[in-house]
Amino acid sequence: MAPKPRAATAGAAQGRPASAGQPSQEESQDPPDIGPFVACVKRLAELGAQAGGSLRSLPADETDLRPVAPTPSRKALAVQLRKHASRDFWLAALAVHAYSIRDLRTRYEELSELGRQQHPSTSSLDDAALQCKMICVNLHVLLETCFNVDAAYGLPCADETSHLLALIRGDSLQVFAAILQTMTCTEAPARHLSTGTSVICALLAQINEIAAVSFTWVRDGDLASAAEWARAMASSSVLDHICRAAIHVQTCVATAQAAAAAASGGGHRQDAERDNQEGLEDLDQANADLAMVTRSIAVVVRAVFDSVAVASSSSSAHAGGGAAGGGRAGLPLPALREQLLTALGSVLRGKGLHFWVVKGLLDTGNAAVVISNRFTAALSEAARQSRAPGAAALVAQMPWPPGQQGAAVPERWMGLPQRQRMLTAGFERVDDDANLADTCRRIGSLFGPLMTRTKGVAAPMLRVIEAFYTFVGTARHLWQATGMKPVVSANQPAGAAGSSNSSSSGASSGTRVAVGGSGAAAAAGGKSAVVRRPFNVAHVCAAVGHGLEVITGTCLMVQDLPDSPFAYRAEVGRSVQLLCQLAMRLRGREAVRLLGTVWTCGALVQKLMAASMLAGCILTAAELEESVVPALEAMGDLLLHKYDKEKKLKFKGRPSGCGMSLDCALHSRAIFQLRASLRETLAPPSSRAASGGMPGRVRVALTDCFLRRSCALPALLTYGHPEELGGLLVMLRQAMFVSDAPAGGPGPGGSRAPSAPAGGGVQEQMVWLLVQLLEQVAAVCFHAPPPPRPAWKKGPKGGAAAAAAEDGSAAARLTDSAKRDMPAESLQQLWAAAQPGNGAADAAAVARENATRLPVFAVLQLLPAVIHSGRVAELSEANKDFTVGLSRVFLAGAVHGLSAMQRATHDTRAASNARAVRNDARRRADELIAMTEANSWSMLLVDQAGMYQWLARALGVSTAKRWPEGHAAALDVLEVLTVTVPEEEFVLWVQLRTGKDAVAAPTGAPASPSVPVIQLGEGWLQQQGRHNLAAALKAKGCHKSAAAGSGGAGGGSTTNPATAAAAVYQLLDDVRWKQHLADLPPLVCPIDAMRGMDVTYNFRPCSFPGCTRVPACQIPGAAPGGEPVTMRCGRCRVESYCGAECQRAHWREGHKVECPRLAKMRTDLEAVAVMMTFGGLGM
Repeated sequence: MAPKPRAATAGAAQGRPASAGQPSQEESQDPPDIGPFVACVKRLAELGAQAGGSLRSLPADETDLRPVAPTPSRKALAVQLRKHASRDFWLAALAVHAYSIRDLRTRYEELSELGRQQHPSTSSLDDAALQCKMICVNLHVLLETCFNVDAAYGLPCADETSHLLALIRGDSLQVFAAILQTMTCTEAPARHLSTGTSVICALLAQINEIAAVSFTWVRDGDLASAAEWARAMASSSVLDHICRAAIHVQTCVATAQAAAAAASGGGHRQDAERDNQEGLEDLDQANADLAMVTRSIAVVVRAVFDSVAVASSSSSAHAGGGAAGGGRAGLPLPALREQLLTALGSVLRGKGLHFWVVKGLLDTGNAAVVISNRFTAALSEAARQSRAPGAAALVAQMPWPPGQQGAAVPERWMGLPQRQRMLTAGFERVDDDANLADTCRRIGSLFGPLMTRTKGVAAPMLRVIEAFYTFVGTARHLWQATGMKPVVSANQPAGAAGSSNSSSSGASSGTRVAVGGSGAAAAAGGKSAVVRRPFNVAHVCAAVGHGLEVITGTCLMVQDLPDSPFAYRAEVGRSVQLLCQLAMRLRGREAVRLLGTVWTCGALVQKLMAASMLAGCILTAAELEESVVPALEAMGDLLLHKYDKEKKLKFKGRPSGCGMSLDCALHSRAIFQLRASLRETLAPPSSRAASGGMPGRVRVALTDCFLRRSCALPALLTYGHPEELGGLLVMLRQAMFVSDAPAGGPGPGGSRAPSAPAGGGVQEQMVWLLVQLLEQVAAVCFHAPPPPRPAWKKGPKGGAAAAAAEDGSAAARLTDSAKRDMPAESLQQLWAAAQPGNGAADAAAVARENATRLPVFAVLQLLPAVIHSGRVAELSEANKDFTVGLSRVFLAGAVHGLSAMQRATHDTRAASNARAVRNDARRRADELIAMTEANSWSMLLVDQAGMYQWLARALGVSTAKRWPEGHAAALDVLEVLTVTVPEEEFVLWVQLRTGKDAVAAPTGAPASPSVPVIQLGEGWLQQQGRHNLAAALKAKGCHKSAAAGSGGAGGGSTTNPATAAAAVYQLLDDVRWKQHLADLPPLVCPIDAMRGMDVTYNFRPCSFPGCTRVPACQIPGAAPGGEPVTMRCGRCRVESYCGAECQRAHWREGHKVECPRLAKMRTDLEAVAVMMTFGGLGM
């Protein structure tokens, strides 16, 4: 049996072990006597020296170290040795270690030579295998006692690294590589395959220990010692040899298992005859050892990855320890660091290591397909036979109808030869039934008894999940540390095992790589394991997506059960992060094939995350930051990713102009699942879930990482499904009002606006995030398009420059906070990705209609909710970008209101004599529509969103904080209002002070309700360069001198009417030029957007901004009772409510005044529609 590598090594790779400084149970007792162990080691060293550097001639009982170092006391023995052992003992221990590894090499070569014989002696084979295993056991004892750095970490009386440096400076790693190369070139008998795996485990345990210590050297600044270890690892290529040996032994194990399965008639392992029980147990032990090898290689790669990360980002803080290391090496610190990074990169660039990772992904992904089918079929049958509560619900979640469980799912091997494929039997064990029964008894509840009836299929399912996530984690660290594309060949030239430090370069590489070398080819009958095509990025992406889709789908079926071991875990998020990063490196045609799988995995992971959180199985805060956030960021980065020549790739259903990745995300229901995940975070926490604020943090992560950071909301509003996007907008609106505490008091329909959390809580973050989303919508969908590409710029370079300039102008309208942490590609695609194509297909027509309606619907849903959230005052005081961004959102709406007013008052249609009557009627209809649109924008901005109050606050805060950008944004809005709002209404809101108060800066809204909320000084406006605004305000009668008292405004204009009109027209010309009024995109008005969603899609969300009913909208096709139905207001028949509580609250907050105005707007629009339909005006 192979010795297990110590679990503490993985912890040591992260820093000081958890046990350091805390006495264990063994340390709290009397310390063990080190005398017998010291005497035994010294005696073996003397005998080995007398025998010429070997212990082979000694009997096995004399070389066995276990009697003098029992397993329970090895840790305490290691501590005492570090404290009290002499220099002579350490020299003896190093000598015994050197003798042992040389003897292991000799013994394994003898075993390999016997294996090559046609009729080897069974006793000779057994004796050679036993000798190899005994040496492995002794090496493990030495590791746990003499070279156990973790056990005595930080002891001041010992040199912690001198004996490890002695191992590195010797030829230990070269001997390791020679043993592994011998193993790769031979094929051991089936009965002794576990011997090879035992040897690999023993050697890998030594490397594990030194790798963990090397990370400590790098972290503490001892770069000389770390570089010495890295150079030794790179020169010996021992990690690459380990991977090749593991692949070769795994191939031999698969061959033996296939032969055993054929001998038993192809039945399952549990049904096979036990006439060859010893051989089956040896295969089981070999598979268990290979699983341990997988975990150990992952630990070594993680240690090297951490060392690369620390060395790359090391600063002068590490120069103290590094100076000493540099002195020993005779090199300055920068040169030493460069040598270290070069050597570490060489360690991770072995082709054998990369091929082992890709093959592991293929093995586990395809095994997951087969084992998942068996597991779900067995679990479904067990649930049907069970009478326990919840069993029927589990049957309903199964993906197949009764009688069709276990339907075949195609496996994807990417051209991997049949001989190198790992069988599903590699994840099965003989004693699975007994071990699973013990586990299920500990689990209890419903899931335990059901798993007991699965007849040993659940344990392999858990093993394949663990193995898959281990390979995914190794792949992430490997490719991130080396900066390489995951492109490896499945073949390698014979004899190149020791010099594999360069990577394969691209999908077209024709390098032939033989995994087993010439010996493996001879053992296979002269045929080398050849793959005609290499593994490129597409193959790896398909392998990860294939396994992740199957595993996540299986976990979703059973994770709702109590105590299910299939809930969300950190590795799930890391897997989808790797998958998205691979997808961004695909070529265009490869992306067409694989993006559907990638986004299906993304949707499944979102669903699993939300369901696990709802069941109380969500991660900790640290794991949320390390797993969920990077996964969501990776999915967001992929949304607007552009592939080379993707416009030339045509496929059915894709609207012209829509990005390929965005279209696949929409068709894979990833956006629908985003809405569903937000809905789960808004639900009150269940009795089993101790939320601890986790739903709110997940809510912020979904909004920030997936939506804001991706810049995808404008594009989604253009190409998304309106009912899905409407539901998403309602979820975002509700997120500003739902607290993480369990709801108390009234039912879910009431307004539950909680108090602001101390120090800036989730609700403040959501309000700010939604303002940033509104900034994106306003910058892309409301403003004039960027200037067209100059005609003189031709060619691909000119086109790229013009596209960057266009998108840069759209991104320039965003505040710095709105652009924080955004990828450059997303900012470049911000405007272009949201523009609908000009195609004549139905999909393109729907996209153009969405581009005119959904952006307005988004502002209608989010802007009033932001103002009514109760967080605006504190956020505007604390954040300049919040103040500027919200003012720019108001500006976008005000400009479109001005555009509608201009169409109402300046109709330019010319009427001919022959059609004078008809043209006059059409002109009146157009004026009525334009006036209704202007009134609708005014109602949204002034009555529902409180624009004047916000402008007063923005001007006051910007003055107090000295924010010139805040002044400019607010005054831009005021300029638009000055030329839009009638004089009699405008003087009630704005007052221009003259005389001695002319230079006074704005101070915010006054306390008296009888005074206009916006108080401006004429001199102050002129100081800001707004001369035309000051003149226009004076012309409209807003001026008031200091001698006029504290009453209202001047009561009307006292200047010449012609002069006043000229001042207003001058400001209007400025606004037209500044806001590009003639080039504004066509948008419907707010009331038309609301009615369009109602009439076309039967989508009527609750109109009360503070509604927290989850969800507060009606979705077509929803299950009965799943979605509350909203009812229209009986008077205006425009607003809708989910209940009487929301209707009464909205009535008190302003709908009482708005209701008759909305009714008039609705009747006017209906009258115009009748005139155009039956009066012939639409011709």
